[in-house]
Amino acid sequence: MNMKRILCLLMSLLLLLSCFSCGKKGTKTEEVSTPSAAEEAQTEVTAAGTSPEETAVTAPVTEYTPYGAVEMSIPLEDFNASGFDLGDSCEVRFSNGYTLEDVPYYNGYNARSGDPVICAYPGYTKPVIAFCQGTELWKYAGLKEGDSVTVTLKEKGRYRETQDILNIVYSNERSEYESDEDFANFRALSGGDLKEGMFYRGASPVDNSMSRAEITDNLLWAYGIRYILDLADNEEKIASYREKEDFSSDYFVSLYEDNKVSLLGLTASFRTERFMKSLAGGLRDMVTMEGPVYIHCLEGKDRTGFVCALLEALAGASYEEILEDYMATYDNYYGITQDSHPEKYEAIRHLKFMDIINQLTTLPDDADFGGTVLKDSAEQYLRDSGMAEDEIQTLRVYLCKE
Repeated sequence: MNMKRILCLLMSLLLLLSCFSCGKKGTKTEEVSTPSAAEEAQTEVTAAGTSPEETAVTAPVTEYTPYGAVEMSIPLEDFNASGFDLGDSCEVRFSNGYTLEDVPYYNGYNARSGDPVICAYPGYTKPVIAFCQGTELWKYAGLKEGDSVTVTLKEKGRYRETQDILNIVYSNERSEYESDEDFANFRALSGGDLKEGMFYRGASPVDNSMSRAEITDNLLWAYGIRYILDLADNEEKIASYREKEDFSSDYFVSLYEDNKVSLLGLTASFRTERFMKSLAGGLRDMVTMEGPVYIHCLEGKDRTGFVCALLEALAGASYEEILEDYMATYDNYYGITQDSHPEKYEAIRHLKFMDIINQLTTLPDDADFGGTVLKDSAEQYLRDSGMAEDEIQTLRVYLCKE
């Protein structure tokens, strides 16, 4: 009898535990089924759990046309609330099967050319997936309207150190800068045998998305700019800017209507055929124009940085001179110099500037860039872009002092 009682007690205990377990599962299901902001945006989100694979977001995608990148149709705040933090490593899988592994999530394009990133750049409202300064991802992945993407967390904080070092944001308020030139990232090119006061670079004088166009446009007039090499825009973009209420770039318009502006509409893909051929065409136009010349993209940083490095190298500028000019952008926008922020300065030099030098020369970071290496590389880049020897010589004469 005692044995029967014990067995009965054990059976009762097991039954109670089973009921308790079922109750727990029901509670968990109710919590997961609660609508979230991301679900209201027609995305699917799985809750963060004990392993990274349990955090994932699925959302429709559209082409982010400025760079041929991919924009997720989910607000950044909802993406972040789903369990993603800057510095995380993610897997990106599109609905057509194209997949990218180990993709860092940054608030800047802080990767070498061709490497993928998920970007929450200041001013973006949705995550953008792109090859950093490389091939247009939308086309390369074969995406089309109606496709979607699933982003899955693979490793928490894998790229946190890089994110923290390069977590830099600039202000669009003029009052926070010492001069109009600093605010517009506006300056003359120098180095090697470049003509003095002939070539200038900086932010866009026509795209006012950073609230700099009017001030930059005034600087063009003040410095007597006679020709503009516009790396970023095309006819359609110019028309859209002119329709906006805040458009106030009268000097740009005067040059544009006088056929003194070349519109190249380039993405930051320095070694693609489209970039190289279009740039060669713009340089052919430039040498027929009276200066001073102004070269710009949007911020005057990466596309402008590459083109100016190319021209400086062709004019015989040294590695140090080209570096000094490139890093002036980070002083103007962020107050970063070798003395003020040595760790950030070195990270930018290694990640951004050396990427430009690598793209120009096709040489590794540890190569010797002394002597005529940069000049020879600039000439070869122009040959690869389709320019003939006499055209390269004409460009050199246009750039250099007699």
